[in-house]
Amino acid sequence: MAYKQGLRKLPLEEGVSILVTRSSTQEYELLDEWLREVRPDVSALYVSSRACSMSQPLLTGYRERLCAAGYGPFIVSAEF
Repeated sequence: MAYKQGLRKLPLEEGVSILVTRSSTQEYELLDEWLREVRPDVSALYVSSRACSMSQPLLTGYRERLCAAGYGPFIVSAEF
C-alpha cells in the first residue's frame, strides 16, 4: 500500500481496528481523520469510559482465571 510522502508509516497489519480508550472525543476525531487519510485500511473505534468501567469486573475475573491456570502472573493495577 502506498503512503503519502513525508507521513510516517504505522507498523500495523492491514485492515486492523484500533480501540481508542481514555481519550477525549476531540482526540479521537483527530486520530480518525488522520487514519482515513494516511491508513484508510485501518479503522478506529471509540470505547467510552463507561464501557471501560463496566468491563473491568469481567476482565479482572478473566485475568484471575488465567493466573490460576498457570498463565501469569498478571499484575492488577489500581488503574485498569
